Parts: sequence; structure tokens; C-alpha cells
Amino acid sequence: MRNLIKYEVKGYLKETLGLILVTLFFQVLLLVKGMDFFDERIIVLVFVNLVAFGSGIVTFIWNIKLFSKDLYEDTSYLIYTVPESMNTILASKFISSLVQTFIVVIINLAFVFNYLNITFGVFKYIKEMPGNFILTFVLNGVITYLSTLAMIYFSITLSKISIRKKSAGKFGAWVIFLIISSAFKYIQFLILDNTPGFQMEHMINNAMYSGRNFTISYGFVNDNIIDGIFNLIIFVILFFTTSYLLRDKLDI
Repeated sequence: MRNLIKYEVKGYLKETLGLILVTLFFQVLLLVKGMDFFDERIIVLVFVNLVAFGSGIVTFIWNIKLFSKDLYEDTSYLIYTVPESMNTILASKFISSLVQTFIVVIINLAFVFNYLNITFGVFKYIKEMPGNFILTFVLNGVITYLSTLAMIYFSITLSKISIRKKSAGKFGAWVIFLIISSAFKYIQFLILDNTPGFQMEHMINNAMYSGRNFTISYGFVNDNIIDGIFNLIIFVILFFTTSYLLRDKLDI
């Protein structure tokens, strides 16, 4: 798997390094000269977040192309015929996407939180937060991102198998993604709404942790936990389903 991950990462290495340099340039420029360009810190903060959002969108698109390029650009034989199991090949794509995303996110978060602290002094709130809460929040974010990628990869694979025309296949993939993501969100809502003891309206005002500057409610924490478990289940199901389709149904 290590060689597969290296292959996937190298495929977008120049682009990723370029994006990192561009992001660093604009974030440092806003940090050093932002108040020279604008009169209000809040405006600078908006642009800091816009840079972070823009680089995040670009990375997300690359994560999708990391998977779709081997299907739609007729290079599938280069990767899907290597002497590795399909689960290993697919896992390498998810890991490579996470590595790419992690680097860009960490760089942007450093600047965003730094400027949030300059503007609002948020570090005093972060220092008060329990470590297990921060860990739960981060893990939920990672799992949610993986489940979103899994839905997209599954949609691309299913569309590629069922629709031969390239342009129609790409459009079909997004239609499939919108349908299954909406269905999963509805199921998730039903689970949250009908699980005894987890109804948000019964716990939203009950404090789990109270700090000097903020309060964390049971409702917010439980929402993150249930959301993470649900998304993990979706990821596992779609991972193995996509692996099966690539292995047994895809015409390479």
C-alpha cells in the first residue's frame, strides 16, 4: 500500500505544493498587511477565511479527481491491474486524499485561528475545552469527510458502470450523489429524532460542561457522536460496495 500511496500523492505533488505556496503567500500577506488594506479586522478575517475556503475547495476537487481520473481518462489499467487487492487500492486513494487535505487544512487553520484570536481572543475559550470534546469533534470531522468522499467515489463508480458516455456519466454521478446523500441525511434525521434519550430538544439546554466563558450541551455532544457513528457505518458500507463494483463489475 505504501507504494500506491506514494504514486497517488506524487500525481498531485506539484499542484499541492503550488497551492500551499499560494495559500501561505496570501495568508501571510493578510496577516502582515491586512490592516493596511482594510480598516476593520473583521474584514481581514473574512478574507482569511475566503483564502482558506478557496484552497479547501480546490483540494476537495483534487480528492475527487484522484479517484475519477483513473476511470474517465482511460488510465484505469495502470492502477486497477496492479497485484494488490481492490480494498488496498481503494484505501490508498482515501489515505492519499486525507494526507493532501490534512496538510492544506492545518496550514489554513493555523492562520484562521490566529486571526480569530487576534480579533476575538478565542484561545482562552479553546484552552477551557475538554480534550475529549476536541478529539470527538476532530474525529467526527474526519469521518464525515471520508463518508462524503465514499459517497462520491461510489456514485462515480456506479455511473461509470451503468453509463458509457463520458459526459453523461459525469452528470449521472452527481445525480446519484445528490440522491444517496439526501437519502442518508433523511435516515440520519430519523435516527436522531427517534432514538430514546437522544432527542435534541430534551438535552439542548442541559449543560455537559460549563467553563468560565462557554457551555457545552449534551445535545451538541450527542449529536456529534451519533453523527460520527452513522457516517462511519456509511463509509464502511460504501467502501466495500465500491471495492466490489470496481473488482467485479468495472470493464477495464
